[in-house]
Amino acid sequence: FALTACQKAETTISVNLTDLPENTIVIIYKCEGRGGQSFIEDTVKNGTYCNIIKCDSINEQTYYSATVSVRNYYSSRDIYITPGCESKVVGSGVLSANWTVESTNPRQQFSNNMNNAQKDVLIEFDRVMLERYDTTKTKEEVDSLRQLLNEIHSQMSDSQLKALDSLPVDEYWLKSFAAAAQFFNHAGSDHPLHSKYVELYNKKLSDADKATPDGRRITNNLFGKAPEIGDKITDYDLYDIDGNIHHLADYQGKWLLLDFSTYYCGPCRMFTPSVKYFYEKDVNKNLEIVTITLDTKNQFEKMMAEEKYTSPLLNDRDGENGIFALYKIGGYPTF
Repeated sequence: FALTACQKAETTISVNLTDLPENTIVIIYKCEGRGGQSFIEDTVKNGTYCNIIKCDSINEQTYYSATVSVRNYYSSRDIYITPGCESKVVGSGVLSANWTVESTNPRQQFSNNMNNAQKDVLIEFDRVMLERYDTTKTKEEVDSLRQLLNEIHSQMSDSQLKALDSLPVDEYWLKSFAAAAQFFNHAGSDHPLHSKYVELYNKKLSDADKATPDGRRITNNLFGKAPEIGDKITDYDLYDIDGNIHHLADYQGKWLLLDFSTYYCGPCRMFTPSVKYFYEKDVNKNLEIVTITLDTKNQFEKMMAEEKYTSPLLNDRDGENGIFALYKIGGYPTF
């Protein structure tokens, strides 16, 4: 009976924040995939923010983020919702690591455990960032804060590793580790933390874990290499807007420019008019500009509808576990 009642109820998030500086901006983002859009934005009066947000048009990939903005610095906590149930955000002050987030969603429990395990260093990071965004600081003070932030970044990496080491491996653990290991797409194996991540990989992941999509992504992030001059092209199943499968081999005989992009990436979308211009000049007689996204189906459809691509726009349904991992794409856009 309780489950039936929960399913029939509205999906809501109640936010109750106190002791906020006057004119603090509170933003509730609705997120899907790798990004989100502002859902609600309010300016705090009398130091308190109370609101109940109704969550509409949600799916299993939808989550929300409660964010406060002070001096143009943003501190936030993600909220993983369960359809038909209420989630709660309760806290005091602008340091979001101090807030309590309650939800029946199991991913929220994992997120809370990670936050609690790193709480002290997360709070110190936010505190120093707020000082750095204080425009009254001298250049010497800002330089000192920048040095302190470098030290805190190192502490954050260590605390994240310790937190992952202390928690059991489940689907949320694998996603968190995969996101952290993506850093090595930029930094490579020479980074001093690489050996620590490899040690944790060998210690915690079973063969079954490594065979999952996130497990394969972790393996690619830690041990894979990006294609180099002379390598054969790495192909993959890619889908158009109608769900038809395409391969990079389909363009054999032409030069290829691969544009790795996402829906919420502003600089990515700024490139689209240039692509249209090239295609108006019949550049595709010899060259194809193939835009590849890792977005959700919903975002992929929005991207096509809003940009009206005349060049190939293809979606990797395995997201960051697919061609983006094989090509070791760590930022967007990447060409």
